[in-house]
Amino acid sequence: MSTEQELDRFFQENLHEKMHEDAKIIADTLLVFKNFYPGSKIDDNGLLLYALFLVRDNYCAAEVRMAMEKLVKTSTFYPSLSEIIGTIKSIESTATGIRTKTVDEAWAEVFSEIRRCSIYREPVFSSQEIADTVKNLGWSTLVNMPSSSISVVRSQFEKYYVLALRRREEREENVWLMHLAGNDAARVIADRVAKKRSIIAALERQGEDLPGLEQITAERSRSDG
Repeated sequence: MSTEQELDRFFQENLHEKMHEDAKIIADTLLVFKNFYPGSKIDDNGLLLYALFLVRDNYCAAEVRMAMEKLVKTSTFYPSLSEIIGTIKSIESTATGIRTKTVDEAWAEVFSEIRRCSIYREPVFSSQEIADTVKNLGWSTLVNMPSSSISVVRSQFEKYYVLALRRREEREENVWLMHLAGNDAARVIADRVAKKRSIIAALERQGEDLPGLEQITAERSRSDG
């Protein structure tokens, strides 16, 4: 079976008819922009895979076209799937007015709440990620930090805030993937994890020791000998 036939079968198995049509339109859009990169080694099947994942993530041809129109002005090489998706998200934030605050903006928001609330009032933040970051650092730590420690606390704030944003993105991506996979896949994963935890708990209750590396190596040596 050729790669093209395999991809077509993959499309049929993973996309309903409307999504299949949308994927073809997106693939055609990506193919047009390939003309801006005559040295690109990505083939039509690669573009079909791009289109498959874009349509499964609920992106439309118009978004893909706008992203590519932006990318061809700055990209030396044909954009990767992650670059296309990142550009689409940037366009979406402009279109909707919904965007994630930068570290500097989040830090400024915290300082504003420090001035407004001090230790006497409950601070209010614009996102759960900022609130979680403040919780990790400790509100009293932020309110009472001396000027000499601001740069150190700011560095810690950035680390926790970036981590909180990454966790949100991972959670959203995992939820979406589970939605695409369906209830059966979610049930299989949940059952497997529950079984694994049950076995580990039983072993811990029995006080069984798992073999260490030295023991395994010794057993293999005896077996080889």
